[in-house]
Amino acid sequence: MELYFHDHSFVPLFIQENYLKTQPVKARNLEGPPKMLKQLELMSIKPRLLYLTLILSML
Repeated sequence: MELYFHDHSFVPLFIQENYLKTQPVKARNLEGPPKMLKQLELMSIKPRLLYLTLILSML
């Protein structure tokens, strides 16, 4: 019996749910306010990409 279900349309939702918990590698070596600014900058890219994948999946 197969107990694992995978629907590709749910993948962006799983990513969106967990992306704020990540620590970007590109901001790892920074300290203080520059680190927080870089993290915000890098994390602002993901919602745009997730939205783009949503639009493309509807085509």
